[in-house]
Amino acid sequence: INQLMFFKEKPELSMHTSYMKGYDGGLFKPSGNMTRAEACTIIARLAAGGDANVPANLTSAFTDVASDAWYHKYVAYVESLGFLKSYSGTFLPDKAITRAEFVELVFNMGLLRDSGKNGVFTDVDSSHERYSVITAAGKAGLVNGYAEADGTFTFKPDNTISRAEVVKVINNAYQRSITKDAISHDITYCFADVEDSHWAYAEICEAALT
Repeated sequence: INQLMFFKEKPELSMHTSYMKGYDGGLFKPSGNMTRAEACTIIARLAAGGDANVPANLTSAFTDVASDAWYHKYVAYVESLGFLKSYSGTFLPDKAITRAEFVELVFNMGLLRDSGKNGVFTDVDSSHERYSVITAAGKAGLVNGYAEADGTFTFKPDNTISRAEVVKVINNAYQRSITKDAISHDITYCFADVEDSHWAYAEICEAALT
């Protein structure tokens, strides 16, 4: 898969740098939870146009984001962009991020486009602190929610979000897509625990391959 450089002033070119990495042993852990620090890491890579472009000279104001932590530069960068305004004092970087919290990060990047969908989830009303961003994500078609027996959809905002679901949301937001057939035949599997029968196989390859 060819790598394209991303220039904001030239919208005809699209970024195709990887933004997700796996774990030792060639694993991706698609059903695993994502921490807040990990979420900031991929948001930072996307916002900066690649890992190498994430500045390392920033300082986080969160008291529990140590300057020597592996994720410090990512959290500090996302913080400097104003994407973490709903947090104060501590960030709890190792806490699993919820679906609502992750959608808020994507919303703050300014990537949502109204697709005409109603964006209504029966378990999220105006009293929810992230009601506006969840509704915007629904209207943009970024998230579909869960179909219930009565024909309505729920969002389950306080549930954790899996790594596979994260790449689906990000790819939707960036309009990044690829089919299984388009993936190089030299690549048997992107990761040892993600076979091509997995529902998010192509999405994960799109996120992890440059």
